[in-house]
Amino acid sequence: MSGDRETKLHPPSKLQAGLWWGLLIAVVGNILGSSLYVRHGGCLHGETDMYLVVHLSERSFLSKIICPHVADAKFYQCRQLSHVLENLDAHFVYWCYLAGCPHFFSVVTFVLLLSITGLHWRFGVTRLRMDPLTLLLLVALFWTNPNVYLAGMCLRAAKIAAAFFVYAGMCLFLSRMLRVAGEGGLQIGEPDTPKRTIFLYASLALAACFSDPQGVFLVLLLSGGALVWSAMLKSKEALLAALAGGAAAGLHTLFRLWLAHVLVRKWCGFESTSAFDQSDPANLHSSALEYLKQGASLSSDTMSFGFGNLQAWVFGPVLLGVLAATFMVRTDTATRWTRGKLKHLGILIGITMLTLFLANVGMCALMVARHPPVAWADTTGFHRWCIGSWSLRSSCGSCKTAFHSTGEWSGLGWPCCWRLTWNPCQPTAGSIP
Repeated sequence: MSGDRETKLHPPSKLQAGLWWGLLIAVVGNILGSSLYVRHGGCLHGETDMYLVVHLSERSFLSKIICPHVADAKFYQCRQLSHVLENLDAHFVYWCYLAGCPHFFSVVTFVLLLSITGLHWRFGVTRLRMDPLTLLLLVALFWTNPNVYLAGMCLRAAKIAAAFFVYAGMCLFLSRMLRVAGEGGLQIGEPDTPKRTIFLYASLALAACFSDPQGVFLVLLLSGGALVWSAMLKSKEALLAALAGGAAAGLHTLFRLWLAHVLVRKWCGFESTSAFDQSDPANLHSSALEYLKQGASLSSDTMSFGFGNLQAWVFGPVLLGVLAATFMVRTDTATRWTRGKLKHLGILIGITMLTLFLANVGMCALMVARHPPVAWADTTGFHRWCIGSWSLRSSCGSCKTAFHSTGEWSGLGWPCCWRLTWNPCQPTAGSIP
């Protein structure tokens, strides 16, 4: 039996890997092709019209990036990188129109979705040594998620960009910290940390922060998680990753508070404000419970998309069971930088999963508090964003591999795979026409 487990954990050969990549491309290509076909070029959102006019105008490029429209100045979010990507989308729509193929799709959204899929596939196969068929089914579930299947409206690239950079940072961190080696199961190791790796951590964190405010929230959250790993494992890599993320979030905050408003006034002629925040500080404490309920409802609704629209009372007990089992996973893997052995690897992974889940609920609650229309029935399909779920995919993949390779709770392998399908990653605000 142990020999069987060891065989399953071997990576596929080059020929097998090529065949699986080909099958992955075929599956995703067919799903994406059918999505584009049924939508017949997409639709023109009201805000898209004004942004297309701005990005295709003769205004200077920097003024478009700092603040493309007075609407952004009124609800200033300081997401310059997303404006760069939106500028690319606007020109792509224009070039396609000139070529006789008019549409209102966001090419940036599709490129980043495909990039996220590639990251997930490579991380799962090469690092976690997961079964390629399992990963393929997860990818198919993700791409048939309604909020992904109907994604790509040319409007904003903020959310999908933040999702990509956050997930890329998580994959980088976990791929350097985790290994799967034969019957040894899931092992944690302390890698050498060259300066270019720290630079990459900081670059991904900065990119997430300048894509969307939710990117700042998640960078701070994951930096805190890296600090926990550093404290529990005495890991220099985790500490440096946490410091890089914290520095990136701090730099973005300083830019937003001190410099961005000056640049908006100088280059765009707008007076930028934070009027988007509609919460009432005086009554915030009395409404906190209601906001949390609405945040939990948003998280639950978006999770259900990843479970084929199953209700929370159906998939909730399964997730709780997987989470409880995660805390019990043990490993005899010795580490190079700690004394003795790390027995309860599941505690580390379980804490990560639980924290990210609660943080998703809190983030949704803050969104509702700042902008109540997010919770309206006719807009929830557009704005329900839980991009932290991408990092949960990595954590749960590690959990599944630990179950399988150590032989403990092996019957929970498939429930963990289903847990990985919690991927309600709506690629952009207004993704459902």
